[in-house]
Amino acid sequence: MTSLLKGLRYVQLMHLQLVVFILSQVPTVGQYSTEDHVLANVIAEIKEEWPCRQKLHGTCIDTRNSHVQIHRIRMREWASRIVSFFIRVSDNINKSL
Repeated sequence: MTSLLKGLRYVQLMHLQLVVFILSQVPTVGQYSTEDHVLANVIAEIKEEWPCRQKLHGTCIDTRNSHVQIHRIRMREWASRIVSFFIRVSDNINKSL
């Protein structure tokens, strides 16, 4: 019986250590790069502009009665390309001045 209680206490202690570890891994705003912040803002604008009309998932595009879900990887790629485009345009404008 004593070994059973010791085993139970050990499991409780391990569970508590796991919870503390998980909570210590929660990211903070300062851990993200400027690029991540910019992409997050662009993604928020995309989600606001093209909400899913079928309410299945966050953001979708309806083209010719076709429903295309935009998952997080595709969304990040799309946002990254939008940002890259505006950086190139800005660079070209600055070079021409």
